[in-house]
Amino acid sequence: MNRLSIRAGAALLAGSLLVFGAGMAVSAAPAQPVAAETTTTLPLFGAPLTVDVTTAPGGAISSVTVDPADGLTASTVKPHRVRFVNEDGTARVVVAAPDGGERVEARADTLADITGPGSWSGDVFGTGVITTVGFEVTPAADGTPDIVNITTSDPTAQIGAVDHDIGDEAAQATVSIRFTNGIERRSLSIRVTAASADGSSTAKVSVSLSDVEGRRLPADQVVGAHTWDGMLCDGSAASIAYTVNADGSISGVTATPSTASIDTDDDRVTVEFADDERVRVRVKSSHGGAELRVEVDERLRCERTDRTVNTPVDESVDDDDDSGGRD
Repeated sequence: MNRLSIRAGAALLAGSLLVFGAGMAVSAAPAQPVAAETTTTLPLFGAPLTVDVTTAPGGAISSVTVDPADGLTASTVKPHRVRFVNEDGTARVVVAAPDGGERVEARADTLADITGPGSWSGDVFGTGVITTVGFEVTPAADGTPDIVNITTSDPTAQIGAVDHDIGDEAAQATVSIRFTNGIERRSLSIRVTAASADGSSTAKVSVSLSDVEGRRLPADQVVGAHTWDGMLCDGSAASIAYTVNADGSISGVTATPSTASIDTDDDRVTVEFADDERVRVRVKSSHGGAELRVEVDERLRCERTDRTVNTPVDESVDDDDDSGGRD
């Protein structure tokens, strides 16, 4: 996982960049290169199913471990999607890693099959701080899906209201938790759907982590020195240091390792660490420059490596999964 952070330099101490809310810490130490790991627990058939996912630089899936694994077979094992089915075809578990995000989903026949407590944990911004989220899937009074008892260990996170969408053939409950870290933001969405048509029914619960995005903030909260810290395809650490100016331009760009090439063009900079390993930083302004947002686009095209799962693999298993996500 790669992250963008504020440099805690002396020039910032007198400004407003250090004031992000209670409990927010700013560190000048760069992130160490580590694989991104998350743990998701979903209710399935009255018991918790735990799914541990590790992703590599570039966002591809490295490994998926399910617990309990008995009775599950991996029907698809691809760079950005891994799927499992049980022996009688009544349940499917899907792990997807599209465009810098991640989704873990369990599907069964009825809402009762996916009712119960769930959780998620992971290092949201690659800062070394593990955040946990808890929730419970339950039927509402009218029998449609609901999500209750939503908690998070991050006191600065914003837990949204549960949104209910009820149609003739399907009903859905969704809630999002928004996390912020300086000029970054990221959200975790929990979604429960129950549907029936032509005499059959399906139900699924999913937990999705979005890609990291820049926050639109007053300009004086963005102007100053920043760094992007991340990991290259070979597992080595990389960083980009730069300064955002009041007019939205970028200056003073340096990169580690020093062999990287730097191309700066007013409000954007592209750093090429190696062939197919580039990071682009852009500053977007709005409201006449009163607000600024920094967007980082990581373009790491890493060589694909074998993915591991802790179940048997049989890609000939009939699996009509339609959950989407790129391969």
